[in-house]
Amino acid sequence: MGSELAVGIDVGSETAKIAVLDRDFRIIEKLYLKHFGKPAEIVSRILTEIFSRYRDLRLCFTGVSGRFIARTACASYVNEIVSQATATSFFYPQVRTIIEIGGEDSKLIFLDKGGRIKDFSLNSICAAGTGSFLEQQAERLGLTIEEFSELAIRSERPSKIAGRCSVFAKSDMIHLQQIATPLEDIIAGVCFALARNFKATMFKGRSIEKEVAFQGGVAANRGMIKAFKKVLGIDEIIIPEHFEVTGAIGAAIKAKKEGVYLNESIIEKIGKLKAEIEYGLPPIKSFSSHFSPQPSDLSSQPQHAYLGIDVGSVSTNIVLIDEEGNIITKKYLPTAGKPIDAVKRGLSEISREVQNIQIKGVGVTGSGRYMIADFVGADVVKNEITAHARGAIHFDPSIDTIFEIGGQDSKYIRLKDGKVVDFEMNKACAAGTGSFIEEQVDKLGITLEEFQSLAFSSKTPCKLGERCTVFMENSLVINLHKGARKEDIVAGLCYSIAENYINRVVAGKPIGKRVFFQGGVAFNRAVVAAFDNFLKEKVNRELELIIPPHHEVMGAIGVALIAKDFMKNGKESKFKGFSLKDRLYSISSFECKGCPNYCEINRVKIEGEENYLFYGGRCEKYEKKDVISKLPDPVKLREELLWKAHKEYETQYRDRKAPVIGIPYIFFFHDHLPFWSTLLWELGFNVKISDKTNKEIINKGIEKVLSEACFPLKVAYGHIADLIEKGVDLIFLPSFINLNLYDEFERGLACPLVQTIPYVNRKLFREAKFVIPRIDFSRGFDYLKKELIEAFKGIINIKNIDEKIATAKQKQREFVSSIQKEGLKLLATAIDRSLGQQATVVILGRSYNSFDQAVSLDISGKLTRLNVLPIPMDMLPLEGINIKDDWSNLYWRSGQRIIRASRFIHKLDEVYPVFITNFSCGPDSFIINYFREEMAQKPYLIVEIDEHSADAGVVTRLEAFIDSVKDRDKKDSANKFIPLLIKTSDISKRTIYIPRMSDHAFALKAAFNYCGIDAEVMPPSDRQSVELARKYVSGGECFPYVVTLGDMLKIVFSKDFNPQRTAFFMPSGAGPCRFGQYNVSHRMMLKKLGFESVPVYSPQQDAQFYKDLNIAGGEFSLRAWQGVVAYGLLTKLLLQTRPYEKNKGETEALYESYLVKIYDALKSRNGSIDSLLKDMRRDFENIPKYKDKKPLVGVVGEIFIRSHSFSNENLIKRLESLGAEVYLTPIEEWIHYVNKMALRKALIKKDKSAIIKILVNKFFQWRVERKFSSCFKGAMNFLHEPSIKEIFKFASPYVPDSFEGETILSIGKSVDLIKKGVSGIVNAMPFGCMPGAIVTALLRFIQKDYNIPVISLAYDGTNSTVNELWLEAFMETIKKFGMTCGVD
Repeated sequence: MGSELAVGIDVGSETAKIAVLDRDFRIIEKLYLKHFGKPAEIVSRILTEIFSRYRDLRLCFTGVSGRFIARTACASYVNEIVSQATATSFFYPQVRTIIEIGGEDSKLIFLDKGGRIKDFSLNSICAAGTGSFLEQQAERLGLTIEEFSELAIRSERPSKIAGRCSVFAKSDMIHLQQIATPLEDIIAGVCFALARNFKATMFKGRSIEKEVAFQGGVAANRGMIKAFKKVLGIDEIIIPEHFEVTGAIGAAIKAKKEGVYLNESIIEKIGKLKAEIEYGLPPIKSFSSHFSPQPSDLSSQPQHAYLGIDVGSVSTNIVLIDEEGNIITKKYLPTAGKPIDAVKRGLSEISREVQNIQIKGVGVTGSGRYMIADFVGADVVKNEITAHARGAIHFDPSIDTIFEIGGQDSKYIRLKDGKVVDFEMNKACAAGTGSFIEEQVDKLGITLEEFQSLAFSSKTPCKLGERCTVFMENSLVINLHKGARKEDIVAGLCYSIAENYINRVVAGKPIGKRVFFQGGVAFNRAVVAAFDNFLKEKVNRELELIIPPHHEVMGAIGVALIAKDFMKNGKESKFKGFSLKDRLYSISSFECKGCPNYCEINRVKIEGEENYLFYGGRCEKYEKKDVISKLPDPVKLREELLWKAHKEYETQYRDRKAPVIGIPYIFFFHDHLPFWSTLLWELGFNVKISDKTNKEIINKGIEKVLSEACFPLKVAYGHIADLIEKGVDLIFLPSFINLNLYDEFERGLACPLVQTIPYVNRKLFREAKFVIPRIDFSRGFDYLKKELIEAFKGIINIKNIDEKIATAKQKQREFVSSIQKEGLKLLATAIDRSLGQQATVVILGRSYNSFDQAVSLDISGKLTRLNVLPIPMDMLPLEGINIKDDWSNLYWRSGQRIIRASRFIHKLDEVYPVFITNFSCGPDSFIINYFREEMAQKPYLIVEIDEHSADAGVVTRLEAFIDSVKDRDKKDSANKFIPLLIKTSDISKRTIYIPRMSDHAFALKAAFNYCGIDAEVMPPSDRQSVELARKYVSGGECFPYVVTLGDMLKIVFSKDFNPQRTAFFMPSGAGPCRFGQYNVSHRMMLKKLGFESVPVYSPQQDAQFYKDLNIAGGEFSLRAWQGVVAYGLLTKLLLQTRPYEKNKGETEALYESYLVKIYDALKSRNGSIDSLLKDMRRDFENIPKYKDKKPLVGVVGEIFIRSHSFSNENLIKRLESLGAEVYLTPIEEWIHYVNKMALRKALIKKDKSAIIKILVNKFFQWRVERKFSSCFKGAMNFLHEPSIKEIFKFASPYVPDSFEGETILSIGKSVDLIKKGVSGIVNAMPFGCMPGAIVTALLRFIQKDYNIPVISLAYDGTNSTVNELWLEAFMETIKKFGMTCGVD
C-alpha cells in the first residue's frame, strides 16, 4: 500500500503548482503561483510550510524546472506528459484526448482505454499559443486575463490572426487595432488563432478522439474553450475541477508508489540549488551621450505650427513644431490598442497647453498612419523610415546611421549626404523591441527601473544568445531554472538585444561613425550601454553612439518637418481642428462577401461627418477613390495571360461530358499552366483549376499540414483540399523534379517539398485519386510521354500523344512570348517614366510566391497604388544571360531564374529589384546571399512574407524603398559582381581540414595521410562554433551549415592560421536539398573575410564523385572506404555494448583507444586492419555486461545531425540514460546511395566510362565490407545492412526512388528497423530542414500503419527543454507498452 499522504509539485517555466493528496486520493491542499524566475527559492519556501503541517509525506516533481530541482535534491521526478495522463486517467477515465496549455508550452496526449499514453505531441520551440502569450496580449491591451476572457466570448466575428508565431500574431493584432477593429473581435481572434495553431501544429494527421479534456492554466479562459469547440468541431470539452494543477496531481499519484519521503535535507538542497550557467560577457559599462540637446522651451508661443503624429503599435507620439523646426510641445502616449483614443487624448492635452495657434500642416507616420491621417485630416502621410531620417537630419546633418527601436519593431537606416541610401526593418521573427523587454521584465517580476539598475550591477552577465523572441525567451527560461541571478540574466538580455539587432536587423550592412539611437528603447540606459559596449568591441572603437534629444518622438518630429516642407507654397491644411478631441466616433465591422477572401471591413463613423472611413479590405472596393492607381498592374496582366488558354478551352468544351480532372493552382502551375491545362483538355478531360488563393484556402491548408512547412506548401494543401471539396474525379499532381530543357544547367530542380507533395497528399487525402507523373524535362519529351502513359494507365487510353504535346507546347510558347513582349514595352517606359510612374521595379522570386496575389499580400497592387510600376521577372528578356561560370552548382530552377534576372537588372539604371521570399524558405536562405552578391552596390528590397495578414509592415518597406531610390544618384551601381574563384590545384601543398561530422572523419584524414597529403580533423564543435558563425549568417541557413562554418572560422581566426598552407574539405551535392550550397557559401565567406585564396575542396556526390576524390591520389577512395567501414563497425560495437556495461565508462574508453588504432593502421602502408578488427571484437566481447534486454530505438534522419553529438545534444547518450539501446543509421548507407544514384545517372546518359568506374568501385567496396564484416559474424547486431534496392522497396509505399536525397533513406530504414523489431523511431534533423519536414510528415503514416512510437526532433543549437521532454515521454511510452512492435 502506498503512503498515506503525497505531494506533487509541478514547476514550469512561469509557475509552481502544488497538490497534496490524502490516503483516499482526495485533494486536501493545492497552490498555483508565479515563481518570477526563482523556481527553487519558491519551491523551497512552499515545501518548508507543507513540511511544518504534514509528516510522512511522499514527494514527486514534474515540469520543466521540476526535472532539474528533482535531480539536484535526489527526489523523484515524473515526466509532465505522464503526470498529466496519470491524473486525467485516474479522475476522468472516459477521456481519450488531453489538451494541456500552460505558461510556456502545450501538449496533446492520446490515451487508450487503459489510460496508457498511446501518442502525444508537444509544441515546438518556435510556436506560439501558450498562456504567457495570452497574458502578454491582455496586458498590452490594458486588460486583466479575466477581462480578456469575458470580452472574447462576446465577439460575434473573431478577427483573422496568424497563430504560427507569437510575433506574427502580435503584428496582426497591431494592424487590426490600427484599422479600428473592435477590441472583442481582436481578443476572440487571438483565442481562435491559438486554437487553430494548436490544431495545425499538434494534431498533424491525428484525429481527435472523444472525450476531450482541456487543462492547464489557459483552461480558465472561456474564450479559449469556445474557440476549441469551434475549431475542433466538438460540442463538449471536459474542464477538470482542478484543471490548473493537473500535472501536480499526477505527480502526487506517482509519489504514492514511487516518491521519496519529504525531509529537511531535500528542502535544504533545493534552497541551495546551483547549476552550471554560461557567463563570459563583460559587465555593462555606463554610457553617456555626447549630444548637447537643444532647448525645447520657447520664449513665446508662435502663431503658426505644424503637427506631427506617429501612431505606433505601443505608443502614439504627437509633436508641434514652429516654422524653424523648434519643438513647441510633445506627447508620448500609450496606444493601448485604441489609436483614435490615443490621438484624441494627445490633441486634448496640446489644445490645453497651446491656445489660439494656427496649424499650417499635419503629417502622420507610423503603422496606423492611414486611418489616423483620415481621422485628423492630414496633409502628408509618410512611412516611418523617411520620417525618422528627416527628424535625425534636422538635429545633425552629419549623421550617417540611425538605429531605431520602438515598441514592436526596429529599423536600421543608412544615410549619405542627408538622403536614405539603405534601410532594414526587423522581420516579424526577431526579438529585442520595447514590448519584448516589457514582457521579460514582467516574467522576472521587476520594474523597468529595476531592470536598468540590475543590469548595471551585474559582474557576470549570462550568455542568452540572440535570434528570435521565442529562442531568446527559451534561453532565459533555462537560465532561470538553473538558478542564475536576476542581475546576470538582465545584463545578458541587454547584450542579446544589442547582438540580435546588429546581427539580424543590420545583418552585415555598413555602420557609420556617427550613429543616432532613436525610439522609446533609448530611454533604457542599460540597453543603450550594452549597444555601446558591443559596437565598440565588435564593430569600431571610434564609433560614436548618440542619444539625440526627443529620441522617443523623432518620427513625429520628422513627419512634422515633412509637412512643413510640403505646405511651403501657401497650401491650405486639411486639418480638421482640435475640436476632434471632443467628437464621438463609433466602430463597426462587416464581412465583405464579394470574393472568397471574406475580408473583415471595419467602418469608422465620426460625429459630424457624412461619410464612413473603411479599412481592412484587400482590394479597392472600399478604398478612397484618390488612392486608386492609374498604372497598369503587370502581375495581374501576367495572370490573365497565364489563364488565357484554359479559359478558351473552358468556353469551347463547356457542354462536353467527360471525367473532371483537377489542377491545384500551386507551384510550377504558376509558370506552366498553359502547357498542362492544354494537354489535359486535349487528352479528353474537363479541366477544373482550384480557386485562386484566398483566406479560406489558406486556412484549409494550415489545418492540413503535417509538419513545419513554408507558407506556399501550406497554401498548396489548401488548394488540394479545395479540389476535393469541388468533387473532381481526379487530381493531376505531378512530381516536378527537373524543369530544365535546353538550358546551360542540366539540373533545374524543384525544392524537396515541391517534389514530394504528391506523395504526402496521396496518403493524407486517401479519399482522392491522384495522377502523379514524374516530370524530368532534362530527359526529353519521350520520357514525358512514357510517364504520362504510365500515370494514366487504366484511366484513359492515350492516343496521338505527340500531337497533343505539340499543341500544349505551342500554348506555352504563346504565353511566354506574350508576357515578354509586354515586358519589353514596360521596360521602355522605365527611363522616361512615360506611364507616369515615380519608379519602376522588377519583382523577383518564385512565381507561386511573387505572382500569387494572396500569397504575396498583393505586393504588385500595393506598388501600383504607390505609383510604382512592378514588372514580373519572367517578362524580362533573359535568354543568353549565362551564370553557370560563376554559380556552377546552382541546381534549383527558381534560383537560376532569380540570379539571371538579378544580373540583367544590375545593368539597368532606372529599374530596381524587389525580391519576395517567405519565412523558412530553404533554397532562398542561400539564394538571397547570391542575389546580394550580384546586386553589389545597387539598392534592392527583400520582402519576407508568411500567412500573417498584416499589410502595414510591407507597405512601410515598399514606401521607404521607393523614397530611397526615386531621386538616387545612379553612379555607384557600377561596382560589379566579382566571380568566386575555386582553386584545388595546389592541394598537396596545404593542410586539409576535415569537418568532424562523426569519428568517420578520421578515415578521411588517414586516407589523405596515406596518399602523402597533410590533413587534420577539425576540433569538436562547441558553443563558440555556433556563436561565431551566427555573426556572419542571415539566420535562415540550416544548422549543419552554421556549425561547419563556425568550425571553419575558428581555424581562420586562430593565431597560427596560414592561408597559403590551408584548405578545407566540404563535399558538395547535386540537390535538391541545401547541402550542395554549403561549400559555395563557405567560399563566399572566406572571400568576404579576405581569404579568397583558401580553397574549399568539394567532391561532387554524383557520377563525378570518385574522379573528384582521386585528385588526392588514386588510392584515396579505397583507403577512405576501408576507414569508413572500420569506423562503422566500431560505432556498432560501442552502441550495442555501452548500454549493458557493468563498469561505467569502460566501453567508451575502449572505443577511444580503437579510434586511434584504426587511424594508425589506415595511414600506414604496412598496418594490418584485419588483425586489428579481430582484436577489437575480442576486447569488446570481454567487457563485463548485464544480461537484461533494453528496448531498441532506431535513430534515422539527416546525416549530419544524427551523427554529430554536439548538434543533436548528445541524443544517443540521452536515449541510453533513459533506458534504451540505440541503433544509429550508418554513414556507409549514404555512400552506397551515392553509388546507386551515380550509376543510374550514368546509365541514363549512356556514359560507359562512368559506368565502368562506378561498378569497379562498387565491387571493391563490397569486397572490403564483406571481408571486414566477416570478423564480427555472430558477435554484432545489425551486421548486415539492407541494400539500397531493399531500402527503396521498403520506402516505396510512401515515397518513390525518383526523389533524391535522405528522405527515401530515412523512410526505408524506418520500415526496415520496424520489421527487425525496434520499439520506436527517432527522426533527428536540423530545424527548418526540408527533407526532415518530409520525413516527419511521412512518419505520421508509418506510425499509423505499424502502430509504433515515432518522434521527430529538430535541432538548431538552442538546447531547448522541449526536446528533452519529447525524449522522456517517448521512452515512457515505449516502456509502458513494452513494445517490440510489428504490424498490428
